[in-house]
Amino acid sequence: MRSTLFTVRLRLATAGGVSAPEDLRTETLTSPDGEVRVRNTRPLRRDPTGAPHLPGTTIAGSLRAHCTTIPALRDAFGPAPGAETRTASPIQVLGSITRTTTPPQHRGRTAIDRHRAAARTHTLHWNETLVAGTEFDIFLRWDDATEEQLTALDAALGHWNPRLGAGASLGAGRAQVIALGHRSYDLRSEAGLTDWLAITGPADYPAPHPLTPEPPPAPLLQRTLRIVEALHIGTGTTRPADGGGDGEIADIVTRNGTPIVPGSTLKGVLRSRVEYICRVLGAPACEHADCGHCRPCLLFGHGAPDENGTPGRARIAIGDAEIRHARREQRRHVAIDRFTGGARNQLLYTHDVITTGEFDLVIDHLGEHEPDPTDLALLTAALDDLHDGLIGLGARTTAGYGTVELTHPGPSPARTDLSALLPPGTP
Repeated sequence: MRSTLFTVRLRLATAGGVSAPEDLRTETLTSPDGEVRVRNTRPLRRDPTGAPHLPGTTIAGSLRAHCTTIPALRDAFGPAPGAETRTASPIQVLGSITRTTTPPQHRGRTAIDRHRAAARTHTLHWNETLVAGTEFDIFLRWDDATEEQLTALDAALGHWNPRLGAGASLGAGRAQVIALGHRSYDLRSEAGLTDWLAITGPADYPAPHPLTPEPPPAPLLQRTLRIVEALHIGTGTTRPADGGGDGEIADIVTRNGTPIVPGSTLKGVLRSRVEYICRVLGAPACEHADCGHCRPCLLFGHGAPDENGTPGRARIAIGDAEIRHARREQRRHVAIDRFTGGARNQLLYTHDVITTGEFDLVIDHLGEHEPDPTDLALLTAALDDLHDGLIGLGARTTAGYGTVELTHPGPSPARTDLSALLPPGTP
């Protein structure tokens, strides 16, 4: 008998991690002015020691999908879910350890009411995520594998670019293999058996050797946008006014001090506009993003249509975009008393805003098949509407905020062309 152990070192290229929704935390926060808020946080999955955990099921599922097209590895991770015949996987995922100790970060998100075009009540929540650069060591075992199979697995692991955990369509959890090592033990020989029995923990597993990470696939669509008018994408929290002044300042989303446009914001705006374009052209577009059949649902993902249905993952991923050359300012607003026509008491508030800067909107393809030209045409049309100022990003778009434009507008599909590509009907 011969047993082979693999050590795979993964590094997160974007923030992410496997969450534990069953451990949802509810915290009560009190602001400096005494306002009480409830914050729901979806935490990361952790092991018994409290360290962030990468489950073996997540690893095995990703590797199965990655190796399906390789003849020598087609059944190496067992049959796909739903297969009539069930067999054990020849490759065992022994577990993983987290190598990086950087504290996780928290990101707030909310849903938008489709009728009011404003934040939906009671949907603000927080996700706990590992920062980009977090590393994991993954340990695999394969008994009695042929040399051809071991060579194929070694090559496949070197080209593995997984997306681990939730938020794949928002660019979260994209990882790269940065080191790889394996060793075979002949348990029929005295030396091989002695070395095998000397393994007492992860430190005794084969040391991974550095390798050049596989570059990510080329994006489906990439455009640079310039901020034309003040942009405010808030965190849902406030901080005391600078210099100890009155009132509080509504914070903007940042990463390591750099302002960003979250992928969830970009995806939400593009989805809403694609739905609008489909309706204008008479194509199906459901109202609650859960039918699972219309073009927007297939492109951007959808929830479960009913209690017996299953949600579907998006065909595309839109990640966070860092704002370059950002100029940050504070703008004050006050509510007007409708009876006196003057300023209302205690309703002066301040927004952090970005008045100038530019960022790259990058859309990656997640599907197993080639990108659909109709999807690309719809996304291009939505970006044209963003460039023309018909829609905006972030808060207070009805007050002139959030206007952006493409730095290099390209050719856009005519509505007649889109109409020919989209079949009419109802979702």
